[in-house]
Amino acid sequence: LKTFNRSKQNAAVNPKLLRLAPEEIAGLQRVLLDMLKDFDLICKQNDLQYILTGGSALGAERNGGFIEWDDDIDVLMPREDYEKLAQCVHDQAAEKYWVQSLYTSDVYDLNFMKFRKNGTRYVELFEPEPEKAGICIDVYPLDVAPSWKISSIIYGIINEALFFAASCVRMYCKRERLLEYISDHEIRRSIEFKACIGKLLFDRCRPRKWYFLCERWAKKVVDAQPEYMAVSSGRGHYFGERYKREKLFPAIERTFEGIGVCMAKDNDYLLSVLYGPKYILPPKESEREVHSVIELRLYGK
Repeated sequence: LKTFNRSKQNAAVNPKLLRLAPEEIAGLQRVLLDMLKDFDLICKQNDLQYILTGGSALGAERNGGFIEWDDDIDVLMPREDYEKLAQCVHDQAAEKYWVQSLYTSDVYDLNFMKFRKNGTRYVELFEPEPEKAGICIDVYPLDVAPSWKISSIIYGIINEALFFAASCVRMYCKRERLLEYISDHEIRRSIEFKACIGKLLFDRCRPRKWYFLCERWAKKVVDAQPEYMAVSSGRGHYFGERYKREKLFPAIERTFEGIGVCMAKDNDYLLSVLYGPKYILPPKESEREVHSVIELRLYGK
């Protein structure tokens, strides 16, 4: 399940992918900041909860904004609000944005959404519909997780197995394109191994079957006042992103690059779960994660 994260580390040194210059990253971050303003407004107008996560939450903690090399924004939304977002965007901002998800696209193959800006281009190596791939904010669903330890372990094992199956099918479907761009031996071996499993699991009649199975399982636990929540589609998957709800919500407003945004009630707790207790220390340049970008255009309003 770590293939995607390893490919992001490899992207920084892969000559076949775009290596964004500092001025290009700065321009991309300006577009993303404008998008975040609009995203925040849409959420507030529709009473949708969200919090910054990943590198965005880390950058806010380190220096009040973007990490120098960061090329995206990541947010978490409780599942109930997450499932309302696409319709809200369609109703109120369709001329400017669209939400790419399993339910708004016939070919999308990830278990999180992308809030995309029309008229721009941000095409990643894994992208299934490059002609519609605008600059995006990644939106991850927060699902209720079992509180009882034994139930949580059993639930989590099934959860991880389903997401591993979906990842293998994704690798099988994209094997040729990925191997064309990736030369790192370890990553290639991982892709080949997962593609072999994916070939066995692939259903030609229902090619996205495993992604929807992941969705159904992730939403299986229902509790109006949950003690724990998890991000099955995040960088750490279920066991690596299981949070105490009281540490995340109610969200608080903090400043990110001069604008007010929603962040976890205890951002230190969130980042410690994600990156470990030494998260505040910047990584070595060779360990920085960037996206596998093959096309970028910063145009459109």
